[in-house]
Amino acid sequence: ERGRAEAARVEAERSARRGAAIQRISDAALGTLEFDDLVRELLKRIVEALEADTAAVVLHEADGNVVVYQAGEAAAPVRRRARDSAESNGIHVESLLAGAVASTLEAPLTVDGKTIGALHVGTLFARSFTPDHEALLRLAAARAATGIQRARLFQREHAIATELQRSLLPAAIPQLPGFATAARYFAAGDGSQVGGDWYDALIGPDGRLLLVVGDVAGRGIAAAATMGQLRSALRAYALDGHSPADLLMRLNAFQVGLRDRGMTTIAVIAVDPESGELTYAKAGHPPALLVDAEGHVKWLREAAGPPLGALDDPVFTEGSARLGPGGTLVLYSDGLVELRGEPLDVGFDRLSTATIAAPDEIGALCDGVLAGTLANPEAEDDVPLLAIRRDGPRLRAP
Repeated sequence: ERGRAEAARVEAERSARRGAAIQRISDAALGTLEFDDLVRELLKRIVEALEADTAAVVLHEADGNVVVYQAGEAAAPVRRRARDSAESNGIHVESLLAGAVASTLEAPLTVDGKTIGALHVGTLFARSFTPDHEALLRLAAARAATGIQRARLFQREHAIATELQRSLLPAAIPQLPGFATAARYFAAGDGSQVGGDWYDALIGPDGRLLLVVGDVAGRGIAAAATMGQLRSALRAYALDGHSPADLLMRLNAFQVGLRDRGMTTIAVIAVDPESGELTYAKAGHPPALLVDAEGHVKWLREAAGPPLGALDDPVFTEGSARLGPGGTLVLYSDGLVELRGEPLDVGFDRLSTATIAAPDEIGALCDGVLAGTLANPEAEDDVPLLAIRRDGPRLRAP
C-alpha cells in the first residue's frame, strides 16, 4: 500500500513538473517577443523541460533551404542555413547539435496540418528517452510551432508594411534656396500595419513649394491604397497649377468617386520662395503651426473646409500668412496633438512649446518636435511631420 502511494506521489510530481514546463513553453509562445528572441527563449525552456544539454529548431523556407536556430549549454542560439534534402529534414542531427551529442530526440513542428520544421534535443551523454519524454517533446513542439509561425507571419507582415509605407512616401524633400525642409514619419504601435497618413512636397509650375500632410481614415491596405491614389491625384492636379483650395475641390471629387469613399483630412500649403508668402487650404485637418523668429505663435486657422469625402459639393476657403526670416512652419496629423481624455489645447501647447525649444538645424528640429510632443509613444495613430524653416537668426528670449 505504501509503495503504491509513493508511486502515485512520484507520478503526481512528475505530472506537475511536466505541466509547469509546458506552461512555461506556452507562455513564451504566446508572448510578444520578436522572432529571434522568441526562438531563443523557446529553446532555453525546452532544454530545461527535457533536462537536455542542447536543442535546435529547423525551419523550412519556400526556396528549399532551411534555417537552423541552435542553443547550447551556456551559449546563445546561432542561425545558419543548410540545403534541404530528403533525410532527417535535410540535416544530420549530430552535426546540427554541435557534433558532440550522444542521444537525440526529434518532434515535428506542425501548424494546421502542415509541417514547418522540426524540433531536436540532445544530450552529451548516452541517455534513453522514455515515452514520457517523447510525449513531452511532441507537446512542446506543438506549442512552439504555433508561436514560431505567428512570429514568422508578424515579421513578414512588418517587412511588407515597412516597404509599402516607404514606397508611398517621397524619397526626398525638395529644397528652396534660403529655406530648409525636412520630414519625419512616426509609425504607431509595432509598425506592422500600414496607415493612411502621409506627407508630400513638390515644386509647382509657378516655382512655389507645395507642402502636403494628409490622413485617410482607418488603417491597413485599404487606407494605404486610398492614400496612394490621393497622393498621385494631388500631384497630377498640382502640376496643372491649381491653387490649394482648387486642389482640394478636385481631390474631393476624386475621393467621392472611389469605390470605398471614406473620408480624408488634408492640409495643403504653397510657399513662395521669393517672399515667404504662404497660401493654404485644409479639409478638416488640424491647423499648421507658424513660429516666427522671436518665438511668436500663429495657428493657420483661417482656411476652412470639411474632410474629403464628407460632402459631394463642399466649399474650401484659403488663408494666407508669411514665413519670415528665422521662422518655422510645421505641418502634422492629429495623432501628434490628440490624446484621449485630454483637451486638444494641451496638445497644441505641447507642439508650440516643443517647436520654439527645438534646435535650428531642420532635422534636429523635427526630432525635437516629435520628442517634445508625442505624449503617448504607443499611440495607435501614425504621425507624419513636415517642417520648413527660413534662413535667419531665431531671436529666442533668454
